[in-house]
Amino acid sequence: MPERTYSSDKYRYGFNGKEKDKDISSLTAYDYGFRIYNPALGRFLSVDPLFQTYSYYTPYQFGSNNPIISIDVDGLESSNDKNPVQISYEVKKGDTYSSISKNSGKIISVQDLMDLNPNVNPEKLKPGQLLNLGTINLSQGQLDLLGFDLSNWHLEDPFEKKPELDKGSVNEALSKDQAEAIATGRKWMIQSIEILKKDEGVGEAGTGESLIPVWGPSRNSLNDFQNGRYVKGTGNLILAISDIFLVKDIYTGVAKGGLEAFKLGNKPWNSYRRFYLESGFAKPGEPLHHWLLEQNGSIGKHIPDMIKNQMWNLKGFANQAEHMTLAHGQTYLGRPGANFLQQLWFGTPTWPKLFTLSYGGRGAIQIGLGNE
Repeated sequence: MPERTYSSDKYRYGFNGKEKDKDISSLTAYDYGFRIYNPALGRFLSVDPLFQTYSYYTPYQFGSNNPIISIDVDGLESSNDKNPVQISYEVKKGDTYSSISKNSGKIISVQDLMDLNPNVNPEKLKPGQLLNLGTINLSQGQLDLLGFDLSNWHLEDPFEKKPELDKGSVNEALSKDQAEAIATGRKWMIQSIEILKKDEGVGEAGTGESLIPVWGPSRNSLNDFQNGRYVKGTGNLILAISDIFLVKDIYTGVAKGGLEAFKLGNKPWNSYRRFYLESGFAKPGEPLHHWLLEQNGSIGKHIPDMIKNQMWNLKGFANQAEHMTLAHGQTYLGRPGANFLQQLWFGTPTWPKLFTLSYGGRGAIQIGLGNE
């Protein structure tokens, strides 16, 4: 019809929705993944990679020799040659619905797992337990050429299997370029079927294990680096290092009599002050600031001395000027007082800051970095 001759080089797709490839020759060709199709010749430019398995088809077959009702999906088989495949997952130690969803590339959500497994308690997963992940459709050729370890992922084909592909004999019959094309196609297919994605390495620490100082983030960091998640691995490594300083700070407090101080009970502050000088926790002339529970504050005055006078609630300063200006925000001897954020930072002991960095960082990494 008149005026119906519009075309554009910007639109790259055509026959069967495949991408045009003009690098093959001056004629238009279409990239099917495993083979290149030339519509001017009406055939593929290479033999079917599965020609020895399906000898009853021609080596250059298109759509299983039935182009009237079938299309060719990927240069291997027609769209009518698909097998519904049931997928299940074998639970391993430390698995949760959240970790299983994450390891699937979030193709399978936590809600999907709950819907597909209504009789399973997600809080009581047992190693070896099988979870239903639904079904997908794969051609037999795709099943044959999937060259990766399924491990905990289980594929169950309810239909009778066709003869297995003899990869060795096929590769011997193919040219180098054709063999490389198949390898490229396999890589493309693995990337497309994302639900078979699975972590390898030492494995991610479980929820409880990840909370263990040093150990939890160290294991997660190693697992992240083994699986190419370098940004997340670096974040977990930083958390492991901060945990070392956190443990060191707590150990130092215990070593300097932190537990012994509880024996003083509700004795007055002077008794605690004398004990901290003798134990080395404080130096002569060094003020000790009550951080969370103020000594005589509106709340602190109602708190027993044996609680508010413990090491966890104390922060030492070099002199009284620093104590009054940095911790209380008051002007002292002409020195201006600190603002609220400065008071919060300088008046807080080391351990709460490290604790916040460590355990707040765990949540931030899981939420913000995901699988990076």
